Amino acid sequence: MTMTYTEQAAAARKVDALLAGPDAGTLQPWRLAVLGSSTTAQLMPLVRLHAYRRGLRLQTYEAPFGLYRQEVLDPASALYAFKPQTVLFFVDHRDAGAGPAEAEAQGWESLWALLKERAGCSVVMNNFAAPAERAWGNLEGARAEQGLGRLRRLNSLLAERASGGVLILDAEHLSGVVGKERWHDARFWHHSRQAMSFEALARYAAEAAALVAALAGRSKKVLVTDLDNTLWGGIVGEDGTAGLKLDGPEGEPFVEFQKYLKGLKERGVLLAVASKNDLAAAQEPFKSRPEMVLKLSDFSAFEAGWGPKPDALKRIAAKLNVGVDALAFVDDTAMERDGMRAFLPEVAVVDLPEDPSEYVRTLDAARLFEPASVSAEDAARAAHFAAEAAREAHKAAAADLPTFLKGLGMRAEAGPFREADLERVVQLYNKTNQFNVLTRRVTDAQVRGWLKDPAVFTLQARLSDRHGDYGLVACLTARAKGGDLAVEDWLMSCRVLGRGLEQLCFNLLLAEARRRGSAALVGRFEATPKNGLVQDLYPSLGFSADGAGTWRLSVAAAKPKEVYIDDGRPDPAR
Repeated sequence: MTMTYTEQAAAARKVDALLAGPDAGTLQPWRLAVLGSSTTAQLMPLVRLHAYRRGLRLQTYEAPFGLYRQEVLDPASALYAFKPQTVLFFVDHRDAGAGPAEAEAQGWESLWALLKERAGCSVVMNNFAAPAERAWGNLEGARAEQGLGRLRRLNSLLAERASGGVLILDAEHLSGVVGKERWHDARFWHHSRQAMSFEALARYAAEAAALVAALAGRSKKVLVTDLDNTLWGGIVGEDGTAGLKLDGPEGEPFVEFQKYLKGLKERGVLLAVASKNDLAAAQEPFKSRPEMVLKLSDFSAFEAGWGPKPDALKRIAAKLNVGVDALAFVDDTAMERDGMRAFLPEVAVVDLPEDPSEYVRTLDAARLFEPASVSAEDAARAAHFAAEAAREAHKAAAADLPTFLKGLGMRAEAGPFREADLERVVQLYNKTNQFNVLTRRVTDAQVRGWLKDPAVFTLQARLSDRHGDYGLVACLTARAKGGDLAVEDWLMSCRVLGRGLEQLCFNLLLAEARRRGSAALVGRFEATPKNGLVQDLYPSLGFSADGAGTWRLSVAAAKPKEVYIDDGRPDPAR
C-alpha cells in the first residue's frame, strides 16, 4: 500500500532521528545537494526517508531559495564547500525560460558541465511538468517555440543531452501518472512557493531517491519471482499445465506481467525463480504453453522445491555471485513475503496486490531497478550466465585447473581507459562491491580528469573465451607518488574470478611501474561489509604489510605471474 504524504512525513522524522544515532554508520553515506527554484523544506525529509530504505545515509545541503544559478556559478558558494557527490536540480515549468528551446537547453547543459568540472559530482535534474491549463486548447502542442510545444521540445533536448553522469528525472511522466490537476496546486505556489502538491512531492521524492541510489550503486540486480498466481493464474501442481490461466480476462494480466519482466531482462536485470513446486512441474508450462512470454532460457537461476524460500534466495545469490541485498522478490502470497522480510531483511520485497492487473504498475512504482546507465554488458548479462553453464561443464571434464584455464582459449583486450568505454567504466566503479579494494564511487568528470593527468595510470580489461564474451570487466588506476606507483582503485566483475585476469592486471601494472622507474608498488585495502573477497589480494601477489591497510612490493624483486590469457603481448612469466 502506498503511504500518503502525511504518513511519509511521520516516517521521515523517525528516520532523521535514526540517522543521527550510532546505527547510521552501517549505511552507505552519500552527499546530496538540492538546488531549488521553489521551497525544498518539505521535500528533503522524504528524499532522506526513501534513500534510507535503499541503504543510503544521505547528508543533504539545501541551497537558499531560488539561488540555484548563483550557487553553481560562484566557485566560493556553500554548495562547493559541501562537496556534493550528487546535485539535484528541483525546478518546475516556471524555470523553463523563453526563446528558442535549443538555447534554453544549452543553458542547462552549461550548468551541468560547470558542476561536473568544479565539484566532480553527478547531476540529477527533473524535466518540466507541463501545467494542466492550455490557453490555446488542443492547438497548444503545435506552437513550436511557445507554450506546450516548446516545453515538449525542451524536455526532449534535455533527455538527448543528458549523459556522462547526468540523469533526468521524468517529472512530466510522473505528473501524468498522478494526474496534472493533482500534481499542480496553485494554492501552495501562491502561499509558500511550493511548486507541487503534497501528493506530488511524495512521488517525486521516491523517484529522486531511486536515481540517487542508482548513482550510488544501490539498485537491485536480480528479480526473483514466484510462479503460481504470479507468472500464471492457478497452481500448476493442482490445475495441471493445461489448466493454467494465460489468456482471456483472467489470464492476460499474467502475460502482461511476463512482458514487463522480459523488458527488465532485456535491459540487464537478471531473472530467477523461487517456487514451491516439483521441478518438472514448475518448468513444464515454459515448455508447453505457447502463451508464455518468458522461457526457461530467460532465467539465470531456477529454484523449485519445498524448502523455505529464504534458503532458495541464498542459493540464487550464491549462484549468481551477488549479495542477497542485490535481490528483489515478488510473490502473491503474503505469508511468503512476510517470511522473506523476517529471515532476509536485505531483500527488497514487493507487495503484490490481490488483482493481478495491478502487478505491473506495483512493481514499476517500486523503482527497484533504476539504471544510472545501460551498457552493452548489461543487455548481454543473462547470456553470460548461459555461457557460464558451458564453462562449468568444461571445468568438470578438465583434469586440473591449468588444463581447464588453457582449454578456455581466453583472450583479453587490456589498455588505458578509452573515451568510448567511459560510460561502462563509471558504471563498473559504481556497481562493483565484492572485488573492489577501496569501493570508491566516481563520476564521469572524475574519470575524465584522470585521463588528462600524466601521473595517473589507467587500465581497463575486456575478457572473452571460446564460450562467449564477458565484456569490459576490470578497471585499475594507480598514481605516481614519491617514486612509487600507488594503486588507487582495483575492481573486477565477480563473473571472471578464478580466470587469472587479476594476475594479468598485476603483470601490466608491474610493467608500467618498471617503465616509469618506480621503486615500489603500493596498494591499499579498505574493508567494507562486502569486499572480504579481496582482503588477501595484495599478499597473494607478493606484497608485504606496510602499516594498517597498506601493502608494498619492491619493483626490482617482483616477478610476473603466469597466466593463461592471450592479450597479444609476450608472457612475461615465461
